[in-house]
Amino acid sequence: MLEVFVCEDQRTVNILRNTEMDLFYEAAHYLQSKGIEVAEYDAENDEDQVFSSGFSEELTFEENHFVQSRSSDSSERTCSTELLCEGEIDSETLLEKRMQVLTNVQSSEGQYVSELQALMVLMKPLHAAANTSQPVLTSEQIQTIFFQVPEIHAIHKEFYTKLCLRLELNDPNMQVGDLFEKLVNQLGVYNAFLDNLETATAVAQRSTQADERFKNLAEKIKPVKDSETVYTLNELLHMPVQRVTKTLSAMHDVLKFTPEEHSDCPLLNEAVRISNNFLSGINQTIPPKRASVTVSKATTRQVVKDGFVVDVTDDIRRLRHIFLFTDLLLCAKLKEGKQPLYKLEWHIPMRDLRVAVASGPFPTEPQEIMDEVRRKIFQARMEIQQAKHGDRFLMTRVLERVKKRLRDNELWLLKHSPTIPLMVSSRNGKSYTLLLSSEYELSQWMEQIEKLSSKSKEGDTSSPSPYDLLKLTSSSSPSPYDLLKLTSSIMKLRMMHTLPLHSITDENDNNTLCGTLSVLLHSARGFSQPEDVYSCLEVDCFGYFEKKAQTEVEKDTCEPCWEEEFNLEVDGAQSLRVLCCKHSNDSSADFLNTILWKTEMQLDPKALQVKEWKRTVLQSNGIEVLLSLRYQAHQLQPPAPCSVIQKEVFGVLIEEVAKREGVQVPYIVRHCVQEVDSRGLEEVGIYRVSGVATEVQALKIAYSANIKEALVKLKVADIHAVAGILKLYFRTLPQPLLTHDLYLAFCRGIALTDPVAKATEMLSLLKALPEVNLNTFLFLVEHLKRVSSKETINKMTSYNLATVFGPTLLQAPPMGNMQAGSCKDISQEIVVQVQVLMFYLQYTDLPKYEVRKRSYSTSVET
Repeated sequence: MLEVFVCEDQRTVNILRNTEMDLFYEAAHYLQSKGIEVAEYDAENDEDQVFSSGFSEELTFEENHFVQSRSSDSSERTCSTELLCEGEIDSETLLEKRMQVLTNVQSSEGQYVSELQALMVLMKPLHAAANTSQPVLTSEQIQTIFFQVPEIHAIHKEFYTKLCLRLELNDPNMQVGDLFEKLVNQLGVYNAFLDNLETATAVAQRSTQADERFKNLAEKIKPVKDSETVYTLNELLHMPVQRVTKTLSAMHDVLKFTPEEHSDCPLLNEAVRISNNFLSGINQTIPPKRASVTVSKATTRQVVKDGFVVDVTDDIRRLRHIFLFTDLLLCAKLKEGKQPLYKLEWHIPMRDLRVAVASGPFPTEPQEIMDEVRRKIFQARMEIQQAKHGDRFLMTRVLERVKKRLRDNELWLLKHSPTIPLMVSSRNGKSYTLLLSSEYELSQWMEQIEKLSSKSKEGDTSSPSPYDLLKLTSSSSPSPYDLLKLTSSIMKLRMMHTLPLHSITDENDNNTLCGTLSVLLHSARGFSQPEDVYSCLEVDCFGYFEKKAQTEVEKDTCEPCWEEEFNLEVDGAQSLRVLCCKHSNDSSADFLNTILWKTEMQLDPKALQVKEWKRTVLQSNGIEVLLSLRYQAHQLQPPAPCSVIQKEVFGVLIEEVAKREGVQVPYIVRHCVQEVDSRGLEEVGIYRVSGVATEVQALKIAYSANIKEALVKLKVADIHAVAGILKLYFRTLPQPLLTHDLYLAFCRGIALTDPVAKATEMLSLLKALPEVNLNTFLFLVEHLKRVSSKETINKMTSYNLATVFGPTLLQAPPMGNMQAGSCKDISQEIVVQVQVLMFYLQYTDLPKYEVRKRSYSTSVET
């Protein structure tokens, strides 16, 4: 990205301020001459306070020129046409003519900005007078007439300012494509402006007829000081209608005189594509040719939510754009071409819509294939970076081909990554499977559908929202004509315009995170009743959210305390989503019932410290979640296969696994215990009945490959297989949980006849265990006590459990390491092993355990 260092021209700024002040005072003086109060002009705090536009820049400029003449719009195209007729020209001459075109674009854009500013300056005294005893217009009338004008002005002012700064450098090779691409990506604001234009002009016309003061103001508006050109309000309001086509024409002209090897070529081509896409949706609605449907008893159809999802039909994944209207759910396919348009795939009226959530994830491609695609994406991105900083000839020949390969692989991954199914069906039996990428996204769709269904049943007649864009009949099912009309209008109705792909996102955006985001999730409070609560973290990658981590379940509490740290590798992240969910024993339970709280926070790379934790409290609906963040930026790293990321769990010392995971009790032990606690305490013969060997082996492979995937499989596995994998883990430990070194001491301790001496010795032996072994053993014993408390149902007494686990947890050392006095009779050895575990299962005052380390601290608080 070309960096521009600007020295502000204070004289130009002052001239522009004076121009704006004079125009304000001209309008204000007229109002005051009629006895109407107007607030004083504040040049230092001239923000628009009528509409919440989201822009906070001052209404000043940092450019040399403000405006040339109104005839410059046509001169752009004429200049381009004449230059093309000259025939073959060299690269240097081409760049010179490109500068001429850009200068004309600058002049035309300056004129347009001045016209928009004339509307802004007229709006301010009207708004100031609206709060007095003699208003010219009401606040509602002002908002209607000038709707979206501040937003459009801010967009074009920013574009014009930056273009002027680039042109000041007088560098033929300067880059401007990024400015055009950013401009056209914000053209969606014209949708709302165009839809409101008819109403705005009607209100303006009625106001001029009703108030002579406003008529005089609206018929004589000068865009700049000492300008001979005078506009009417109606003329200025219609300026944006033609502006989009003029912008497209200007981009075509710049592109014609941009050498193929120039870095602007791909950016300008993408900007032209976006503009064509936008224009195809609004061409039919530009006044006075705007199409409309006028019927009796009409109701307003609103776009409530839309987004890109994966539609699965005949086991084939297809990327589709789903639109949720107030009265129907519509699935459309985008047909690309010279004039992109949407094709209707299917629709379901809201009153016939039925939704359901599957109990498990939808199957996808093998992990090895997913890893290979990610590797190809990384390789393509590296090639693009090298091409941009390398030889121009190489860039011209390679860049477009590599970008196409990047986009194809990203689209494939976008289609095959989502695994959370949302099942939708209609009364006539037709059903469809939609796949979503995150639980947060699923909850949003479900909540909106449930809300609309409730309103439909109650006959809701509330006033329309700002998304009221199309009026159709209120028949129970839309007619073919209605659907045709609706589908042709989707291009302008959509809220989400581009796919969440890195290949079509601004790579120079400094507001994204690329590195390691460490999240330390402390605790939550404010829940109305005790629940089994866990928390999930979702992070976006250039707009595409994915679940990255999940805490353990805190049992039966209103204030869960997790104290778990997660290191998340992020690329292009801007937001973090936090969900608190209810852990349900019923895997088929309605998904919405499991989400207790959710929120989304923006990630600011500059605010996050590299070396220190930044503590944050997230609040919503009376619930507070405390977490700490830390961010370490680094270059994009190559994706490693899950088999490399996830190290072996079985057959590894328990201290090594716990240290790697940063816990006191390994995840596999905690996961299995939680599953048995949830759905196995009343299972007859739990831990005694063997699970299916193939299912146990599949779980073992999953835990050795990808712990996240293993947890998903664990939740749907047979409970006896879950119990079996826990026993297998302890059985394959190189060193038993009650270590070889203490075996003889346990034998002697359990043989003591004095109860007090035995208790003292056995507790002392526990404290002699390594820290991880001790916490894991105490965690397991507490679980086995809960199992034995249900012995009347599951038929598993303390003795039965001790018989199953005793020989696994306490083992004699290998024969070469046997000491004198050790047990040599195998039957006697088993008796000792069972007796040791029985003692701890029956003891009522065991020490408390910790499942995770609690040594974190934060030095920066907010």
